[in-house]
Amino acid sequence: MTKTDAVNRELMETGWFAELDGPEGLYPVQAFGELVSGASVYFRARGERASMELSPPKGDERPPGRFAEFVGPYPSASIMDPADCAVLIKKWLTCYFAEDETERHPAQSEA
Repeated sequence: MTKTDAVNRELMETGWFAELDGPEGLYPVQAFGELVSGASVYFRARGERASMELSPPKGDERPPGRFAEFVGPYPSASIMDPADCAVLIKKWLTCYFAEDETERHPAQSEA
């Protein structure tokens, strides 16, 4: 089993993904997938930055989720270890789900 396979399994075990390919590659490191909710996920790490975009399925009125972070001097992001990518993916999905929960239950989030 490769490091990418182990990280992919770890991310799938969160229960958030219906399918996931990656993170893998160099220049850029990428991951493509779909959440259980139907939202499309695209993770990319290239140059100095890593980013992730979430696109809700058609008919879903939620805005897309966009996240980005400086990883380090060039080419740090382009050669990121899959485990480091997983840390960012989990962090950003946690934020995405928290934002979504706040939109569904605004009174509870203000309490």
